[in-house]
Amino acid sequence: HRTHGGQRMLQELSPLVAQEIRSWLEHAKTRPGRSHRAVACAEVMDPRLMASLTLKVLIDSLAVSRPYTGTAMLLANLIQDCWIANRFRDECKYEYDQWRRRMKGKPYSIRKRAMKAFMREYHDTTAKWDPADRCALGTVLIEVAIKATGICEVNHRRKGKKIDLVLEPSLQALEWLEGQNSLA
Repeated sequence: HRTHGGQRMLQELSPLVAQEIRSWLEHAKTRPGRSHRAVACAEVMDPRLMASLTLKVLIDSLAVSRPYTGTAMLLANLIQDCWIANRFRDECKYEYDQWRRRMKGKPYSIRKRAMKAFMREYHDTTAKWDPADRCALGTVLIEVAIKATGICEVNHRRKGKKIDLVLEPSLQALEWLEGQNSLA
């Protein structure tokens, strides 16, 4: 998502994915199913933010074939971190501003660790999401993004006796990026 083509893809596809997330939420709230457990996690975030984060993770994963479950967990952890940061911002405004000033320009891993330390210091008891719920949320968001945009495909890759699910760019996404690069 750091290239011109990636930025354009993010801008153009985010509204489509956000709308699909809203549709999925409305449907999943009223009917039990395998993705129902992700509803509680998804309801706490703005669909536009979830769409943007989902596309950022998927666009980054287009460069390399990434395992499906690992990508789902990465996405869900990122969304949970955003939710925690938003709660921190809303509940501890002064401390949040202090943390932001200290962390300006630092890598994500350091900002995340520092935020958690700050929150422990100020007695925040934000509960961690269950790993199965996080995996369900990441999986649903990937499926929703694929349904809305066709940005990537889920393929099987054999490693010896083991068969893994991996995310790979779709032909449509590669052609779109190639067209964007020729315009730039």
